[in-house]
Amino acid sequence: MIKIETKILKDLSNKAYSVCSFDKMAPLTELMEIDIKKDKIIIRSTDSITNLFVSADIKDNEEEMRIVVDANIFNSLINKITTEYIELNVNNNSLMISGNGVYYLDVRVDENGEIIKFPEINIDESKATKDINLVELRKKLAICRSAIPDNFDAPELNNYYLKENIVATNAYKITSIENDENIKDEELFITKELGNILISLDYGAAKYYKEDNKLYIIGPNLKLVGNIGKDLEKYPLEAIKNKLNDSFSYKAIINKGLILSLLDRLSLFVSEYDSNSINILFLPDKMKITSKKKTGDEDIAFKESIEGLTEFNCDISILNLKAQIESLPSEEIEIHFGGNEDSIKIIDKNITQIVSLMNEE
Repeated sequence: MIKIETKILKDLSNKAYSVCSFDKMAPLTELMEIDIKKDKIIIRSTDSITNLFVSADIKDNEEEMRIVVDANIFNSLINKITTEYIELNVNNNSLMISGNGVYYLDVRVDENGEIIKFPEINIDESKATKDINLVELRKKLAICRSAIPDNFDAPELNNYYLKENIVATNAYKITSIENDENIKDEELFITKELGNILISLDYGAAKYYKEDNKLYIIGPNLKLVGNIGKDLEKYPLEAIKNKLNDSFSYKAIINKGLILSLLDRLSLFVSEYDSNSINILFLPDKMKITSKKKTGDEDIAFKESIEGLTEFNCDISILNLKAQIESLPSEEIEIHFGGNEDSIKIIDKNITQIVSLMNEE
């Protein structure tokens, strides 16, 4: 019988579960491997491409155990247990979990009756010599995520580009944020899937290395192996930089919370039949935002009046605009507009966003 603090097991299980993709064509993506080596517990999971190993020290244990279980059932059960400790015991290909009560999970075995084995992964920790701040990386990837495509025919856009800045785009939205100093000199191409995993994991300082189109991240109680994105040579980096450097005639400072509330109300009157389009009329002291069918109309005042502006009128996707603004951390943001018929620019300190305008048909 192995006794583990419930909070430790919950934390490891939740982290491992975030990688499981539950792909019916790849059975391992529905499973977790739990490996206990006396004073340490390691839980492994995969989405069939990325592999995650999370671990923690455990006290007063001399037993060893390796099992593979259904990730969904195990994680759901562990998160519902309220006792301070959980006890684990294996008997006849069944995992007994004792907490508030006693529960039995099947241990997953192969056709020979042996506990399923995940593929062997060679990780050379001695090669992980470059520092990476995962706290800062996950924050910045989370800000850029709103510009990553949901589904797009250009696969090279389904990646985060990292060097001096972290950049993401779906061709209609661009987000760029200054990268962390430690990795500014390294060109990284992180897949959307690996980016989402990094965003979900709460870890601090770590080290990394690249090898054979894979990224290895090694930290205290963490090992993460994921693919580097493909088609870097096709990534439209120069076009993105040029777009980010576009100049605009006017700048307005607005309150982020107020405009998000406005867009939330107005979205009730906007649909895909309008191409999710809204009209924005920029005036010297405010912006007037209207649904295409004129069924919703609301103003938001600027912090300061804009000298020299008569008006600037444009149509824009409410979904793109709302997603970009929601990702920003500050309460006051700048909107740059005018002198450019293709887009507007949004700036929050060292974050720059582009949102394309919609042309009238």
